[in-house]
Amino acid sequence: MAVSCLGPAQFLGRTITPDYYLPALQLRSAPASDPLRHLLAALATRGAALGYQFGVTEGIHGWLTVAETAELAARLDRLDLPRYEPTFAAMADRLKQAGRSASEWQDLSLSFVRTVATIAVRDGQAVLWGNDVCPDVWRKTFGVHDGSQHDTGP
Repeated sequence: MAVSCLGPAQFLGRTITPDYYLPALQLRSAPASDPLRHLLAALATRGAALGYQFGVTEGIHGWLTVAETAELAARLDRLDLPRYEPTFAAMADRLKQAGRSASEWQDLSLSFVRTVATIAVRDGQAVLWGNDVCPDVWRKTFGVHDGSQHDTGP
């Protein structure tokens, strides 16, 4: 799946899962029944049937459909999170400037989830949550070329 389906990725934090954002939702008084919590839970657990790639936190944790991704983007857009242009380049710039207090990082990381979902919706795609999924390594290992990868060497 990762070989043929994964596109650009965004670093959100070392070995974190979507549960990491529950304090941010609590701080914003999001009730337990809020659909945003259910969407984040799907990102955290829907992949459990597939198992993990190598260890405890590696591999695909979960994913959303295109419609769920649109709902996630819209619901996260309503939250008071850092704002910037919805591009991977803008996220990279914000990552370089990031403060490292727990609440600052949590808000910035959750804004990255919003931005990736926004980009996916714009492109008619969905999102998944994975740690160390390594699609580029798999592409080389299995000789899969998607047109955007260019081999160098013999």
